[in-house]
Amino acid sequence: MECVHITEKNVTGSGLYVVSEISNGRHILINAFDSFKTIMEKTVPKQLVVIHGRACAISALPFLLYNRIFKRNPVGYQPHTRLRPIKKNKVFLNTFFDIIFCLNTQNKQELVKGGFKNVRVVPNPIPMKRMYGQILEKQVKEFDVVWAGREGPSKRLNEFIHTICQNKKITALILAPKFERENLEDAAKCENITMVEGLDGSKFFEMLQKAKCFVFTSNENEGFPISILEAAFLSIPIVCSDYPKYREMLGDYAQYFSSWDELLTIIEEVAKNKEIKVDQAARQWILKQYSPKRIAKIYNEWDKQ
Repeated sequence: MECVHITEKNVTGSGLYVVSEISNGRHILINAFDSFKTIMEKTVPKQLVVIHGRACAISALPFLLYNRIFKRNPVGYQPHTRLRPIKKNKVFLNTFFDIIFCLNTQNKQELVKGGFKNVRVVPNPIPMKRMYGQILEKQVKEFDVVWAGREGPSKRLNEFIHTICQNKKITALILAPKFERENLEDAAKCENITMVEGLDGSKFFEMLQKAKCFVFTSNENEGFPISILEAAFLSIPIVCSDYPKYREMLGDYAQYFSSWDELLTIIEEVAKNKEIKVDQAARQWILKQYSPKRIAKIYNEWDKQ
């Protein structure tokens, strides 16, 4: 196992990239540090204001109380990714918000069943501003498979490492901001795994394109994985864990696996081929479905079901 740590001076994390992608200059999404005065100055009466995540909702409480009385703006709530924090705050959200935006159909069904009012699906867009110019004309495939993301229980990186170690002929690249000691120790037993931490921006996307396919191993507790949309944008074939929310995101673009043995079989087939063909029709569907323009339209037409 080879492990490399890279620190870049200009790291461009995704953060609240949704704002710049879909707002078109309008202050539709509250910043967690905006004061009541700032919110009032930057927003226009009667226009939709979206509050993103718990921190923003807490800091915007004075505005929400004022708005509850005077009905200045329609207000929407956009969670970061997971539903758990939303479910614990049903009364608060139903009281102060006109609409709740969630990331997929499964989330909407759970929220409606839980008694939430006015729920609408509005996925995050592909971060086009981050992706422009990142597709390499000449892609030298040095690895059979790449895994990329932040470590966490839902990611199942440890299980992926154990799967790759079963076949030493497979070459795997693993990218993460930082690795846990346990995974470094497990990967150290496999000479066919290269681990690189600390990459971001163009260097990160360059490394992604060195693999024949992108493997996404998260279970259903993952929120909204932008990484698989980025891989599709880069025309990298995807092998994805089989859950309804990921099929909703990727459609026919990906191959799906339900067990680690099934994943290993798919990767072994990938390793036998010099190049894997991409379903361009399925890719174009993803690019259209998750375009900033389409997502902005959903926000703008929030009151039209």
